[in-house]
Formats: sequence, structure tokens, C-alpha cells
Amino acid sequence: MKSYGFVLTFFITAIVTTVIIVGLFLIVESFVLDKSIRVIITENFLLQQGVMVGVAFGMAFGFVNATSLTKETLTLFYDDRALFEVKMINIFVTMGYHPLDTDDGHYVFKPSGSVSFFAGKVIANLIDGKAVITGPRAYIIRFRRKYDDDATKVFKPGERA
Repeated sequence: MKSYGFVLTFFITAIVTTVIIVGLFLIVESFVLDKSIRVIITENFLLQQGVMVGVAFGMAFGFVNATSLTKETLTLFYDDRALFEVKMINIFVTMGYHPLDTDDGHYVFKPSGSVSFFAGKVIANLIDGKAVITGPRAYIIRFRRKYDDDATKVFKPGERA
């Protein structure tokens, strides 16, 4: 993620989280104090504290979200290219990424709607026994964990566990 992407992700996440927290704060206040939201806004009861809590939580959540989506590069080495490709595609599909473009040794995975609104594409280049995979940090870390996990082992035809 480029620096403007980090800032944009941070501010959008912070603003949306702030609005949600303040909205929830207003709804809870209206039920607890048995007053309408219009009265709460005009009389400025606890709205100021709700805005401060919303901004603080929004900024913290925005920073964590933006940090987890920064660009990360992972380099892996493999012996069997066909086996590695099958395993890589299976892992990304289970993570909610789908192959958008595949060329000889070049893969682009696009996130589905279930992954994240801000998650970007993952690009994998396979060259001479080496795979260079670039994408959002959180998803590259998840990929590495799943790749190292024996549960995702892909067997060759006729091979058994």
C-alpha cells in the first residue's frame, strides 16, 4: 500500500468508526435517558463524550487497520512448480482471493467482497524455483501460516499421507 493509501485507509476507517460509535452512543443514551435523539443533540447531554470516545476509538482502529494493510513481500522457494501453484491457488481461494489474471508464472489474485473493503490485490511471480508474493500484510502473513501448515498439504496423484 502506498503512503496515500495508508492515510486514506486510516481516515476512512477512523471516520466510519467514529460515526458508528457516536450513533450507537446516541441510541443507547436515548433509551437510558428516555429522551429523543433530537433533544439529546440540542441539549448536548453526553454527546460530547460520545464524540470523543468515537474519535479516539476510530483513530486507534484506523491505525491498526491501515497498518495491517500495508504492502508486504514474501519470498518462498519451491522444488515442484506445479505442486506449488496448486497449493498457492488453493490457499488464496480459501482466504477469499480469486485468480484474476494468470500468465506463465505471473498470478494476480483479486479479493472477493467477503475479504475486506480495503484489501488490495495479491501478485505472485514464479521464477526459477522462487516465488515472490506481494500484497496486504495481514493476508501475506495468513498465507504464510497456511502454507507452512501441514493441513493444507497438497498431495501428488497416487501419494498418500
